[in-house]
Amino acid sequence: MPQEHIIYIPMVFLLGFVLGGWLVTRLVRRQLPATREPAAGASTEGATRTATSIWPVLSAFAIFASAFISTHIFPLFGGVKAIASATAGLRLLDQRPAFSSAEVYARLTEFGVAGRTLYQQFTYSTDVLFPLTLLVFLLLLARYVSARIALGTRVRKSLLALPLLWFATDMLENAMLFSLLAGFPARNELLASGLGLVTVGKFVLLLLSISAPLLCSVLLRKTASETR
Repeated sequence: MPQEHIIYIPMVFLLGFVLGGWLVTRLVRRQLPATREPAAGASTEGATRTATSIWPVLSAFAIFASAFISTHIFPLFGGVKAIASATAGLRLLDQRPAFSSAEVYARLTEFGVAGRTLYQQFTYSTDVLFPLTLLVFLLLLARYVSARIALGTRVRKSLLALPLLWFATDMLENAMLFSLLAGFPARNELLASGLGLVTVGKFVLLLLSISAPLLCSVLLRKTASETR
């Protein structure tokens, strides 16, 4: 399994578990007998809970999971698995980051003409559509959490900004790779030497984008329950 999957695959399964728990809780509440609540709090809570439905979040997660399986597990749509199959298992530069210009160009050379062509196509096709599915899911997740927990304006904006920053960094990495592949064998030392740092930054932002709404949800819900 590629090393970068260690960063976010467990988090994806955790997200699925948490979202599944939210769905089960919602279904159980619907089956319970209706109880009267104080009028002042009932309307506010009801409006908050209906502001963002769980179904768009679950649908986005299902689309993301399907895209991940199609491109990373099966050699479909010119994804990661397709490139690995065409290059006898060579790792992409974001699967094993390279932090020097010499290493970047040495690895690009190993891909060969056919591998570099497929890799270049990957940077503006599958590697744009797949992150888009994850971006939509992360934004909906952040919005869902923000609608149900008392968060400050800065925290709420930060939850929404993190996925956008991650996606922007991912697209920057794609642009750098496209430029390096399009100009090969000509060398661009500045882009090649900075590629590894951009890749690391991308995965750090991805981890924060996934963990921040979960931590807010767990910690703030626990605090709220303890103060009741």
